[in-house]
Amino acid sequence: QYIPNDPLGHPFLGPAYVASYEFNGHESKLFVTLAENESNAHERMKQLQAHFAKTGECAAAPDIEAGGIRGKNSFEGSFVAKVQGHLLLLVLNPTTDGGNILREAAKNLH
Repeated sequence: QYIPNDPLGHPFLGPAYVASYEFNGHESKLFVTLAENESNAHERMKQLQAHFAKTGECAAAPDIEAGGIRGKNSFEGSFVAKVQGHLLLLVLNPTTDGGNILREAAKNLH
């Protein structure tokens, strides 16, 4: 699914492609945000981090990758995210190893 504006109600996440994944009855969503360049992708990641730090919690997730983050709040739920070139990759409602979807997506997206 392509969402041109405000995925999850956040302008900094748009435009984005969204794919749903189901593992043993657990649904996760991968958001692939299209930034203008790598610098802009990192800026969007900072905005995501600030939003979750303000509304819930957010922390570094070096187990996913250096620069990866994870967090949660009561409205959007939990997430893991990382930057891959000019893309911001975000998995909402990840499985126990949500980093696996991020790593696989990053390997296949350029």
